[in-house]
Amino acid sequence: MINTCQPSLQGESFSCPHCGVYSEHQWLSQPQLASLMLSFIQDVYLSNKWTLEHSQCEKMINLGGNQATQFAKHFLNTEISISNCLQCNNHTVWIGEQMVYPPKSQVPEPNEDMPEAVKSIYLEAASILVQSPKGSAALLRLALQVLLTGIVGDGKIDKQINKLV
Repeated sequence: MINTCQPSLQGESFSCPHCGVYSEHQWLSQPQLASLMLSFIQDVYLSNKWTLEHSQCEKMINLGGNQATQFAKHFLNTEISISNCLQCNNHTVWIGEQMVYPPKSQVPEPNEDMPEAVKSIYLEAASILVQSPKGSAALLRLALQVLLTGIVGDGKIDKQINKLV
């Protein structure tokens, strides 16, 4: 049986949102966090994987040395916690009790038998779930309709479902 567990603040082990493996997570101490903060926020901000206010990121990127450490310490007062997955070596970032990075949800991978057109829509829906649950739901409805069209032919979604029942 595969062990899975939702990520939790200060949890010793949980399913990593990066690699999906149930593994031990090491939480960074305050000094470790201060030294990591600048490079981590630069990398994440520049790759557009995490949305911070533009002015906050620009301030972090333009600071250096001791100033960056001071800014990180100020930032830490907002209760930032960072864990490191011991399996894939990627980080999770928490503000308060909410994980803010990565913004990926724990959506199951598509079935290997799923048609490519449906799989593409499904993966897009999964990628926006955290940012837009309603948008994700709309895409899942579209994926269902594309799947049903392949199985029972064209028609309204309710009629297609009735043909299967």
